[in-house]
Parts: sequence; structure tokens; C-alpha cells
Amino acid sequence: IKIKGENKIMKELSTDLLIAADGARSPIRSQLGIPFQGIEYGRTAVTFTVEVDEHFLHNTRAYQRFLSNGPIALLPTFSKRHFVVVWSTTPQEAEKLKSMAPADLVQQLNNTLQRGPERLAPLFEESSSAGGTSLFNNLAYGIDRLLDTVHYGMGMRHWSDDPAKFVAPPQITNVASARFAFPLSCKVVPQFQYRRRVALLGDAAHTVHPLAGQGLNLGLDDVEVLTEILRKSHDAGMEAGQFLDEYQKDRQVKIPAMVGGIHTIHSLFGNKSVPLLHGKSIGMSLINQGGLLRKQLAKIATGL
Repeated sequence: IKIKGENKIMKELSTDLLIAADGARSPIRSQLGIPFQGIEYGRTAVTFTVEVDEHFLHNTRAYQRFLSNGPIALLPTFSKRHFVVVWSTTPQEAEKLKSMAPADLVQQLNNTLQRGPERLAPLFEESSSAGGTSLFNNLAYGIDRLLDTVHYGMGMRHWSDDPAKFVAPPQITNVASARFAFPLSCKVVPQFQYRRRVALLGDAAHTVHPLAGQGLNLGLDDVEVLTEILRKSHDAGMEAGQFLDEYQKDRQVKIPAMVGGIHTIHSLFGNKSVPLLHGKSIGMSLINQGGLLRKQLAKIATGL
């Protein structure tokens, strides 16, 4: 490995195993000629840290809201006063968010996160006949009103229910860091190791849409699996990369399945079909009210 040190002097280092954890644009992966296969979403995520009102210091929940251009997430940190915002949107809107005055950005964040559930478009288009309203139109109108009541009622129930079940997002008071932006993609390497000398993990091996919050979890799982394999090599008195084929097999099974699942969720929530919007809304509300199913999904998402 050649590294440019101080005074631009090249230093050459040698190692039994190189771990490539150098991000989605991994120079190591590129130099090895390992392809990074997948799709670009044409969306950009803007991320930064915000400070919340002192009355919300007890709040350590994560929040996510789906908007027309992509989801916005508010994630807790080790600091009780600070949360991280990850806002997925169009590249044009991302530039506006990056250049917006801090006070204006705080106002937009609170307006976006604090407002109640939005009403969906009617399932049936309004139509009229020359002879007056038909039986079908009356029936369609009734179904739309019923759906509207179900959607809005199920959503508002959680805004006024027991705080132990639902806590509204905290009030943001200040933008506490610089704003960073990165393009969103769904990509996976075809090989997670190279000649038993290089192991790829984290964003260098796979990228996903942040809507499910699984990017970090996937990387941590890479670390856990690789650590066990390196321990096996050490205990056997062999070279560090002796069992990297096992790392390759494990990751080739688990990572594409997880990445594919996240991409499916992204495609589902990105679909603007009105019937599908109604179905997703009712489905998410039912999951939210079904404690057992919700807890099981949470376990899967956190890898427990």
C-alpha cells in the first residue's frame, strides 16, 4: 500500500489483510477494479445536526415522515439536546435546503414535522351527468368519505393518545452544524473480498436508501461477521485472510436480500398511484396499532 504522508512523501506499507471501509466512492475498490452495480435514485440526502427545545430532552425516539419528493428523518443522538436530520429530496431542493438561512430552515423543519396527517386524493374522480348525480357517483362519494374518515381518524388517534404510545416530534430551535449532501443510490459489489487479501465492508460494499435507516446496521453486521472470521483465522494460527471465502458467502446471501428489500420499500412508497396510497396508509396505520407485528418488524430492522 502506498500512502502519501507529510511533505507529499510516498510511504509504502505492507499488511496481510486490507479492510476497505472507505465509503461509497471507495478508492480501494476502484483500484482493484471491483464493479459497483446498481442504480442511482436521482435524489439527494441533506444531513445536519439540530438542537431541540429543552422541554424535549426526554425524547429519544426516531421519526420519519414521507413527503412527495422523499422522506425526512429525525434521529436521536447521544446528546439529549441534539438530533440528526436526514432529508431525502430532489437535487434542486437539496441545494435550497443547504443555502437556506438557519432561521428559515428551522421554521420549515418544524412546519414539516409538526403538522398532522395529510388527506389523500379521492380514490374515485369526481364526475357528473347531465341528468344529475348517478347512483355510482353517490356510492363513489360515500366510499371516498369513509376512507377519508378512516385514514384521518387512525392517524389523529396517535396524536391524542397515551404519550407512552406516541410522542410528537420535538420542537427544533437551532441548526447546530454544517449541512452536507450526498447522492442516493442502491448498489452492491459482486465480491466482498479480493484474493483473501482485501475485505470490503460498509458503504464501500453496499449503499441503500436511508428511508429504512439500515445503512449503518448493514455496516455493523459486516464488522461482526468479519470479526468472527478473523478470530477464527487467529485461533487457527493462520493468515488473517485465510477464511475470507466464508465472509464472501455470508455477505453474498444476506446483503443482496436486505438491499433488495429496502429498494422494494422505496419503490412502494415512491409510487404515486392513488389506490396504492390508500392501501399503504391503511396498512401502516394497522401496523402501528398492532403492537406484536410492530415489535417484530422493529426487531428485524435492528437485527435483533
